[in-house]
Amino acid sequence: MARKEIEETLDCFYYPLKKDLEQCITNGTIMEKERLQKFENQAFRYATIHTEDSFKRCCKNPTKDNAIRMLFYFINSDIRDYEDILNNQQEYC
Repeated sequence: MARKEIEETLDCFYYPLKKDLEQCITNGTIMEKERLQKFENQAFRYATIHTEDSFKRCCKNPTKDNAIRMLFYFINSDIRDYEDILNNQQEYC
C-alpha cells in the first residue's frame, strides 16, 4: 500500500471512527446502526479484512458483548499498524 493510500485510510476512516467510538464509550451510548453502517461501507473501501470482520460482528448486535469496545480495540490495533508502516516508510525514504 502506498504512503498516500495509508494516510488517506487513516484520515478518512480510522481517525474519525476512533473519535466516534471514544465518544460512545465516554458517554455510555451505543453508536447508531446507520452511523456504524456508514463506517462499515468505508471499511470495505479503505480498510483490511480484519476490520471488515469486526464490523460485521458489531453490526449484528452492537449492544451485546461489549461490541463497541471490541471494535475500538481492533481499530486502535489497525491504527498502530498503519502508523508503524508510515514510520518505516519515512525512515527508508
